[in-house]
Amino acid sequence: MSLNTRSVKLRSSIRELKLSETVRQFRFSNSVILSSSRAVRRATLHVRLIVGNTMAKISGSKARRNRIVCVVFDDGWKSQLDALPVLDQYGFKATFGIIAGYVNNPLHNKYMNWQEIHNLRSQGHDIESHTLSHKCLEKLTETELRKEIMGSREIFQEQGIDTRILIYPLGIGGKNNRIRQALIEAGYLAARTTIPSKFNLSSGDFLAVGAFEINRETTIKGFSKYLGGTGNSTVAILVYHRMGPEGVAISQFKTQMAYLCKHNFKVKTMKQVLLEFCEKKQYSQRNSIN
Repeated sequence: MSLNTRSVKLRSSIRELKLSETVRQFRFSNSVILSSSRAVRRATLHVRLIVGNTMAKISGSKARRNRIVCVVFDDGWKSQLDALPVLDQYGFKATFGIIAGYVNNPLHNKYMNWQEIHNLRSQGHDIESHTLSHKCLEKLTETELRKEIMGSREIFQEQGIDTRILIYPLGIGGKNNRIRQALIEAGYLAARTTIPSKFNLSSGDFLAVGAFEINRETTIKGFSKYLGGTGNSTVAILVYHRMGPEGVAISQFKTQMAYLCKHNFKVKTMKQVLLEFCEKKQYSQRNSIN
């Protein structure tokens, strides 16, 4: 083989080696790029997962912080005063729906007197109207209806108590237009039924506020079910009547209040929840008009 021929073959071999090295480096670089790209995608997905979980936790935590419950005592029974030490223990304030015509009435001596009612109010509890004599409003004439609704409010005003929430007797009346109109004319801003439901402050009917009645048969499991879904603008209203041997045992009531405390529910009065929201809504509406 001539020298020239060997020289040509050598140069050809060198070119093949260089080409092979270039291809190898290209494949290596491409592999690194692909590997890096996958790593970036995995990292991105991981970050998104972390952020998503964190936002969900923040949202859930915020909803838990905003879980509001109202504890309400209907009728004004003296036995309800036995619940005060439990409320005081947890720093809770309640709403008391008082039948105005039963106060200081010898025929109704199992009900609170004005001194006891004023003491409740001085301790930060909410006093609201449960009408004049607890008659079913749907069965009354126009005159009787206005006496029950406006008459009770006037009695409270004489005592220096401005009641703007009505507790319907027997929980009936929230869907009756005649009763609703009488409430509006008398100056009430909200009214509570015993329709078993939570109340949404943003979209609910303030003259037909739902609630859950608690009695001696209410288990802690049933109690907790009433509270499910409470949060943000949805509130749960819990209604009690007689306390002690004739109604809900104080030990049972204490267990229920301990549950609210343990699970970080905020207990507020109906006035704090409903009227403050009404005032904010009216303020917002006035501003939008202006």
